[in-house]
Order: sequence, then C-alpha cells, then structure tokens
Amino acid sequence: MADDKSGNYYKEMIVQDTTAGISILIDQPSYFTSLFIGRRVFVKAKGLYIQAVNGTPKIGVLNAGAVAEIPAAEIGNYIVGGKWGLTVVPAKRKLNALTDADLNTLVQFDSVAFAAAEVGLPFGDAANKSTVNRNLKDCSGNSLIVRTSGYANFATTLIPCKAGSVTAIYQKYNTTPQVFLRDMNDVPANIERCDGVVCTPVYVSIDSIRTLFSSGATTVPGGFHIKATVISDYTTSALDTRNVIVQDATGGICLRYSTAPNFSMNSQYDFNVGGLTLGEFNGWLQISNMAGGLSITGLAPITPTVIDLATATANFEQYESMLIKVNSVTINNGTATTYGANGGSLTISDGSTPNTVVLYCRSAASFASSATPTTPVSITGILTQFNTIKQFQIRNLGDIQ
Repeated sequence: MADDKSGNYYKEMIVQDTTAGISILIDQPSYFTSLFIGRRVFVKAKGLYIQAVNGTPKIGVLNAGAVAEIPAAEIGNYIVGGKWGLTVVPAKRKLNALTDADLNTLVQFDSVAFAAAEVGLPFGDAANKSTVNRNLKDCSGNSLIVRTSGYANFATTLIPCKAGSVTAIYQKYNTTPQVFLRDMNDVPANIERCDGVVCTPVYVSIDSIRTLFSSGATTVPGGFHIKATVISDYTTSALDTRNVIVQDATGGICLRYSTAPNFSMNSQYDFNVGGLTLGEFNGWLQISNMAGGLSITGLAPITPTVIDLATATANFEQYESMLIKVNSVTINNGTATTYGANGGSLTISDGSTPNTVVLYCRSAASFASSATPTTPVSITGILTQFNTIKQFQIRNLGDIQ
C-alpha cells in the first residue's frame, strides 16, 4: 500500500488487508524494486514483535527491548511477495474523525485544500533534507498535518492552491494525528476552494497594488498576483532579511515574510498577494504575511532610475521601494567615516535642493564598518522610509561607484 519509491518512507513498508493496516520496519533501502505498491505480501509473523512507536503500531524484530528493522538478510524469512496489480480502495474520512482503527491505512479526504498561507511553498525541505509539516484544511475549518520528508522526490513540489480529494496514509506522532502522501498522484487539486481564496491568478502591476492603499490596513483582492524582480540583497543584511524588495516596470514594494526566504538579487518571481494585508510599517508601505513565490524567468531586467535627491524628496512615495541612482553625491560632507557611523544615518548631497534624504545603513549590514569615500560618487540603492525619515539604502558596496 505504501513503499519507499518516492522517498517519503524509508525502511518502512505499510501493508493493509480488509481489517486493518500495519507498518513493517525493514533494513533495506529501495525495497520498492521487488515489494511495491499493489503487490500482495505474506507476512510470517512468528518471531516478530509489535509495538506502538511514538503512537503508531509497527512490527519488526526485537532489539534491546524495542521493535527494530528486520535485517536485510532475514527479510525473506518473514516477508514473501505474491500477486501484483492489486488495489486498495481508500476509506473516506473527515479530517477530524480519524480513529486508531485507521492507523496505517489508506484514507481519503474529499473537498480539502492546503492552508492558504502555505500555497506556493514546497512540500518538504529538500535543501536541508528536513521533514516539514503542512496543513490540510476542510470547509468546516478542521485541520490535519501532512508530513513530508526532505528526501521525498516531491519535496520541492509546490503546494497547490486548488482543492481536491487527498489520499494518504494515516499515522500518529504520540497523540498528534498526521498523514503521509505516497506521491503526487495522491493530491489531485482540481476544484475551487471553499474558503474564499481565489486560485485563478489575476496579474496586476505593483503600481496598481500601491494605489489600493489609503490608510490603515487594506486587504489585497483575492487572486491578485504580481510578477516582479528582486532588487534587495539578503546576503549583506543591508535590510531586514525578512523584507524582500521587488520591482516591476511600474514601481516597487516591500514584501514582508515571517522568516527570511533568501531570494537572490535579480531573481524573478510570481508572487501570490491575494488576500494579504497592505499597510504601512513605520511609514513604509509593505505587503505582510507573505508565503513563498514561484520562480519565473523572462521579465525585463530592472535598471536603476536616475534622478537627483531633490526629485527623490519631492516625489518620495512615487519612488519608494524602487531602485534609483544619484550621481555626484558627497557622503558626510566628504569627511572620512564609516557607513554605520552616526547610528547608520549619514548626510548626503548632490547639490540639488531641497534634500531631506539620508544615507542609511543598518548596524547588521556586512559593510557597516567599511569606510565611506571622501570624493563624489554615484550611488545606486533603494528608497525606504522610517516614520518621517526618508532613507536611501545601498545593498552592497558595489552600489557605490
């Protein structure tokens, strides 16, 4: 009923008959080449032991008082393969109505979808080979953990938006219910969700998103997506790494994540912003509660807009979160200092007036202790805001020329 072909199970085989299911521990990787889903197996139980391992019944050999994997050389003594091409019909269940009788069996949940905040995120953590929990939701608000190994061949597959009937193996971790997918065939996402989340994308410009905001908090309409290029550089910590600054041909905006997504500078993404909150944080407009982003290509590269500091001051909201360039700029009146000096706020001037923009550097920036030039330079950076303070932030020392 479940093998290790996809990698979501490792040295564990799930079998089921008409009465119940059981997990069998075997010390043999890639056993799916001979014992695969749909093949009948005969289990010689004499000499094996059963034990609830973290809440889920498993059988195997006894080792130091605990159930352990059947050694590879002995598997044939206990498990014999039979006819193949058989199917197990999953039992239809509700997310909140699973019982111990369902443990290690194939179950099916109809009209369910993954949590909206997880749409577009990968099922597992393939980079760190870590297991990840995602949350399946039904129309009544019930939730169930879907657990995926970082070794699964679908770990990098992105969580679908649409709903459908999900098939999985039910197990527990202590008292916490959870299910495991066998492969992506267990997740046919092909119907609309029941929670109001719109899955059919409506592509809009960043400028049109910005114009939605008036004051307080504004909810972005469901289904809205933007395609944009990352202009921030997380590697230098020049900005909070939970903030990703993106720009398209019409403008720029700050996307706020709960954890650093580490999107590379100049990479391009399709961002689902529908249903998220658009608001100002200390005066800086941002979209909060971001989750993921679909990597894309084909967008025109972002080139900095060349303006003077007086223009930036007078039209700050227009240029906020955009990549701009100012020429012939003197930093700190040409007096030697570091980017992080004076609390990270340095005076800058290009001779244009009026100018109330400061060159700001976070103390966490990798270049905070680097010396500033004493002669006029060209500066490329991002316009940000902190309350009433207008800020010009470079991303790395390559922005100073």
